[in-house]
Amino acid sequence: MEAAKLGTVITTQDSPSVSSFAFVIDERNPIKRGQFVSVETSEGTLIATVTNIFKTNRYFESAGSVKEYSKTSDLQHSFPIKEWEYTIAEAKALGVYVNDSVQRPNFPPSPGNSVIEMETDLLAKFLGLDRENGIELGDVQQHNLKAKFNLTKLVQKHIAVLAMSGAGKSYCVSVLLEELLSRQAKQGRIALLVIDN
Repeated sequence: MEAAKLGTVITTQDSPSVSSFAFVIDERNPIKRGQFVSVETSEGTLIATVTNIFKTNRYFESAGSVKEYSKTSDLQHSFPIKEWEYTIAEAKALGVYVNDSVQRPNFPPSPGNSVIEMETDLLAKFLGLDRENGIELGDVQQHNLKAKFNLTKLVQKHIAVLAMSGAGKSYCVSVLLEELLSRQAKQGRIALLVIDN
């Protein structure tokens, strides 16, 4: 199954660059902030995350146009203003996936390149998920993918869960403990000592 086209890279004042790019969203495939996307570049598959989404309309860029539009109700009903509206997403480049490794991007995507939906297998590899034996801590935001982390990589010696108040640290730890306690012996278990003060 071919990945859905989500949009087309455009030129803005600051992009495309090696760290970010903007693209016009294809109306048939709406996206959300936080979603992972990919773009094929000369270096490989550029992986990015959507950081912002905004609407624009060429007609309303000019104060004079807005004034004329506001004068009569006839113009408001007969002028095809809605056709000039489009949605733009800004994306932050996270890395280029080449030969089963992730590298820093050294060259930006070209304007006109297609932005496509991130393939689930590639996203799991990029995030370092263990889809077979990992500890499930939730879902990857905006994707149909379980966030399953390799126990050995997650808890090698020490682990710290850091975030602002109310961000869900206690909930995260409770899910982690629940997952650790429910593992079968053949999957590997670790000793637990919980002190809550």
